[in-house]
Amino acid sequence: MRRLDFAWKILLCLVTVGLAACAPAGQKGASKGCLDCHQEYASRFSEGNKHRPVATQECGACHRNHGLIGGLYLKREVPELCFGCHADINPARVNYAVSHPPADTGECLACHDPHNAIQPGLLKDAEETLCLTCHGTAAFAGQLRHAPLAKGCRTCHQAHGSQNPDLLSMDKEALCASCHDLQHQSHRNRHGGYAVDRGCTECHNAHTSDQKFLLKKSVHGPVKEGTCGDCHNSANLGSDGLPAADMELSCYSCHGDRKADFSAADAHAVVRDGQCRACHSPHASDSAFLVSENEKTLCFTCHTFKFNEPGGPLSGRTKGHSPVASGDCLSCHTPHRAEAGRKALLNAPSGSLCGQCHDTATSAPTYSHPPVHEDGCLGCHQPHESSEAGLLLKAQRDLCADCHEGVRQAMKDTHLHRPFLNGRCGACHDPHGGDRAAFLKGEGAQTCAPCHPKLEAQRQIPGRHEPFKAGQCAACHQPHSSDQAFLLSAEVSTVCLQCHPGQKPATGVMGKHQNCASCHAPHGNEGDHYLLKSLPELCLSCHDVDRFWVQGVAHEPAASGQCGACHDPHFRRVKTSFSAMETCYGCHSLSPADLAKTHSGIRPGDETCLECHDPHGASKKSLLHPVGHKPFTDGDCAVCHQGGSR
Repeated sequence: MRRLDFAWKILLCLVTVGLAACAPAGQKGASKGCLDCHQEYASRFSEGNKHRPVATQECGACHRNHGLIGGLYLKREVPELCFGCHADINPARVNYAVSHPPADTGECLACHDPHNAIQPGLLKDAEETLCLTCHGTAAFAGQLRHAPLAKGCRTCHQAHGSQNPDLLSMDKEALCASCHDLQHQSHRNRHGGYAVDRGCTECHNAHTSDQKFLLKKSVHGPVKEGTCGDCHNSANLGSDGLPAADMELSCYSCHGDRKADFSAADAHAVVRDGQCRACHSPHASDSAFLVSENEKTLCFTCHTFKFNEPGGPLSGRTKGHSPVASGDCLSCHTPHRAEAGRKALLNAPSGSLCGQCHDTATSAPTYSHPPVHEDGCLGCHQPHESSEAGLLLKAQRDLCADCHEGVRQAMKDTHLHRPFLNGRCGACHDPHGGDRAAFLKGEGAQTCAPCHPKLEAQRQIPGRHEPFKAGQCAACHQPHSSDQAFLLSAEVSTVCLQCHPGQKPATGVMGKHQNCASCHAPHGNEGDHYLLKSLPELCLSCHDVDRFWVQGVAHEPAASGQCGACHDPHFRRVKTSFSAMETCYGCHSLSPADLAKTHSGIRPGDETCLECHDPHGASKKSLLHPVGHKPFTDGDCAVCHQGGSR
């Protein structure tokens, strides 16, 4: 409780000192002005046009006061803070038909300085320079400039929002008429005697151009020649002046040689229907062939795709074929009509068409993937967009499984190769074909090496297991799936015995001696016989036979790791009883005379060594078992053995 009281007192002192720091010397209770402490801002904010709160030193209109603990704290976040005074430009309240994106997203500080600026409207830079940071210079690079540009962008455009397209300050025709007298005879004379009072930007660029009269780059012949009557039959363009029955028939008055071709059933639908102006401007365009819009986006007005759907549910996952994504539709399609019999308006046969961009040198390999030459590219790929890599029709594994029935069955196995699990068949196989069976990308281990670099490095070390060294991974492993760990093609012992049949354990042997990998490194190592550890450490990891080796006496073959002197590690046969004749007699002299001499004159039986001796070690040099029959331990064998021979 005392600790809490002390904390409150400290806090109270800090608040008191903080409040005192904000009062000028000699004036208790009177607050300091911001510039009393922040004097460096006085000169910085003294130049140019000042924001009204800055000019009146009302910093508190936007900022919160602070004490000893400094910091820049706005009363509200931008843009809500700005709209508190400038509600007349708040898109949410004014309900603009078109909003300038920075204003719509509340990025006021992208254009304005909040304190002061040399430029009017607190703009951060000269109006034209500021606008071009987002709008680029391409549309303003022409040699001839529209006069209003010299007065600034806002001569024609609103800065924050407008009820008109392109942020225009008024209706497009009315805006042009505000400077140009569209009813004057000189205006009619320049337009072939026609009263043109609308659609100015169909022929003229609004900003700059390299053409006289700010005309667009590509001008329709009759417009250029001033022979408007080639298309129009009236001096009054109130109803377009085109033939009322079919407005597009006038195109064939000049392009009659294309009418039969363009009217064919396999022509582009808008062409067949005579809707020339769906794609072309009748007067002028900045694009070649009088295309009415940017040729990179024109096709998308009719042909929609998920990849360029703003905010669409699949827009982030779906990728467009690069020509489609870049709007280069004409790299594959012809705009009017393809050659007879060619579908989808393709400008070349589909096989050769893809080969113009994609290396199809594998189209005639040693091993050819049937879908490539039977179904063509579209047997597996989407031509325009896909949510799958490589524009595949569906997920790669599912696509492969449509022909390769074993794929779905393999998915039920316990262990799956990671590329197979992830559906990346192309990680190992070339889907179009190749010079190797199964369309493998490499020979032997070359296919495996990119994903298993550590194993590939080990494979180069001398003395490794021969199949591993030779890169014969498939000799032991399945490529896709297995019911065995490590994708082995069978149980470990079964796999090894394919090459080492002589090491087969006898029937009935259980435990780790059935699993070769319990003792051997399957890929090999520097050890003898590729053992995981040297002997006797390897055997001792399972067999607890060294309990007397530290304090006692070890049987020399066991302690020196000569386990194989007595044991067959592979259990190629199972003996029901120990044979001293085969084991002990190999090192020890076991003639009857010698046996009797070392056993108090009594010769033990030939197969009875283990009844008294521990073959691995014991507490004494004799290697006798630690617990013995008392007459035996006293050396009084005659008590029981009276015959003397055994």
